[in-house]
Amino acid sequence: RTLPPLLKYVLNEAVRLVGAERGYIVTLNNDGSLNLRYRQEQPNQDSSPEEDQVSRTVINEVVKTGQPLIIRDAQSDSRFSEAESVIILGLRSIMCVPLITRGEVIGALYVENRSIRGRFGSASLTPLILLANQAAVAIENAALIEDLEEKVAHRTRELERAKLQVEQSWAESVEANRMRTVWLSKITHDL
Repeated sequence: RTLPPLLKYVLNEAVRLVGAERGYIVTLNNDGSLNLRYRQEQPNQDSSPEEDQVSRTVINEVVKTGQPLIIRDAQSDSRFSEAESVIILGLRSIMCVPLITRGEVIGALYVENRSIRGRFGSASLTPLILLANQAAVAIENAALIEDLEEKVAHRTRELERAKLQVEQSWAESVEANRMRTVWLSKITHDL
């Protein structure tokens, strides 16, 4: 599969590009719910299972509006300071950009820094948006390739079944023809 290595590469680049502690790629399921697809953190970063969580409030805002979001200090930002994830995870600097392809939001690229306030600024936003735009197209292409491969595999199985049925029908026809020939031969002999 091509998608997991792609997601890993995109997040490695995003974390490195903006100096984030952690990064996440979240995609939208068909029902509109969020699907945490991949997580990346800087080397030597200790994390607990609790830290494998993101602020769904921030991601939902970005996915809903289709606009990037920079939060210099989530704990003092009036829009997000009351969000349970911000409080529990001790979130500080957050930057989240939508993954948009063909005018449709398919997810979000989310990076954070829990130890430094004001880590991300507008200078970090432009390169992250460019990376997210390229990633969205690549993610969509990888998903299309995987879908196509799945369809080809399914069609191949259908063709194999049809081939077996044709071969079986052919064998039955040959046997019926042989039996008819034997029967006609006996009738002819008797006559």
